[in-house]
Amino acid sequence: NNNGTAALPRGDHNNNGTPNLIEFALGQDTLPNLQPKSMSLDVPIAREALEEEYEVEVWFSEDLIDWKSNPSELQDGLSLDGSRVNSEGNTIQQFSFTPTLQMLFWRIAVSEP
Repeated sequence: NNNGTAALPRGDHNNNGTPNLIEFALGQDTLPNLQPKSMSLDVPIAREALEEEYEVEVWFSEDLIDWKSNPSELQDGLSLDGSRVNSEGNTIQQFSFTPTLQMLFWRIAVSEP
């Protein structure tokens, strides 16, 4: 925000529908990138958030009831392919999924240190 006061973590200082904490953790202008053709989801995690020890988790569900974030517990057809660091120092987690998944929902959880 530009009035000299800190933005509230659960607030939305720019009124775009994304809470400030999520924007900080993912990078102000970067949101997860779903790529239907390659059947993948890239989730950015900002270098600053990692340096300040914020925890960013991606949770998946097929039914909006049972949510899982541990890669070893993910449903068949979904995998964490790994992480890479881009030129800006941000970590990108890449998930892939197969066409056999009928429905797949995802959400992001950010925990403050």
